[in-house]
Amino acid sequence: MFEPSLFTRLRPAERVLVAGAGGGFDVYAGLPIAFAQHAAGKQVCRLRDAG
Repeated sequence: MFEPSLFTRLRPAERVLVAGAGGGFDVYAGLPIAFAQHAAGKQVCRLRDAG
């Protein structure tokens, strides 16, 4: 109830891929998710926008 459902679903994962779609929104949405998953001990992979 106190944990976002996204984090509940990601809990059993060992690796998490965070991919941005460009436009800057990936910074506001992707980075907090990546930092939280890294703090939880997950291996975080990321893709960069080529633009």
